[in-house]
Amino acid sequence: MSGPVADLLLTDATVLTMAPDGLAPRAGAVALLGDRVLHVGQDDAGLTAKRTVSLGGRCVVPGFHDAHQHMAWFGASLDEIDLSTPPIRTLDDVAAAVADANDTTPADRWIVGNGYDENKIGGYPDRDLIERAAPGRRVLLTHTSGHMAVVSTAVLEELGISEHGRDVPGGTIALDGSGRPTGLLQEQAQNLLTPLRRPVPVDEVAHAIARASEVCIRQGITSVVEAGVGGAGSGTPVEALAYQRARDAGRLAVRVELMVVSPVLHALRGTGDRRARQRHRLGSSHRVRR
Repeated sequence: MSGPVADLLLTDATVLTMAPDGLAPRAGAVALLGDRVLHVGQDDAGLTAKRTVSLGGRCVVPGFHDAHQHMAWFGASLDEIDLSTPPIRTLDDVAAAVADANDTTPADRWIVGNGYDENKIGGYPDRDLIERAAPGRRVLLTHTSGHMAVVSTAVLEELGISEHGRDVPGGTIALDGSGRPTGLLQEQAQNLLTPLRRPVPVDEVAHAIARASEVCIRQGITSVVEAGVGGAGSGTPVEALAYQRARDAGRLAVRVELMVVSPVLHALRGTGDRRARQRHRLGSSHRVRR
């Protein structure tokens, strides 16, 4: 009886198996059948495959695991203005990027960018820079750390802080020398934006998760821990449902373990125990698997 036919056979490879010394930490061939590893060895062991690729000595490693991810947040950022350095090197570059987005973004939509670093571009963007680039628009530019953001005058006016600041527990509304808000919201002051930015449609969150998982796979990351579902990463309590939507649509390319933040949990019917963790929705291990 002939053996199974592999879907993919990689030969002439340097395979790092991660096995301890003495248990073949290196191999030369790998065979895959579906989503399973069929064979790892010094040679192909006589296997046949639908597709065989000679790697010419190139390295093969197991998929990487990311122990702290915010996929919904990261995925959403992929559809925003990239303010990282490069390509952005000056405050004028920030203004130009916002102006370009002003020309292409519908008037009723926010202009959103992320990734600026004041240390690399010569300072913080502020409401006046934004106003010159996108007059009267709702604009949000998030720092590379995620711990602060700059908003436009239109946003400050909606928040009722366009001319005077106010105390925010755990956060700061930055003021200039005359006491006028600059548009910079630090730490918990960013939470003032929540009523303006929410709710986010669940399908939009699922799309962001799918985009992030595509990037993970391209970089060799095959499993992640989502560190705070429904928390700061997405800011929406429907994030767990969005993971399920992405999975059911075949767009969740990585294996995910969800860490659900307690404020979005609720008691199971017939019990007051919030620690139940919605096991009836997510499964006893809180995992969503592709």
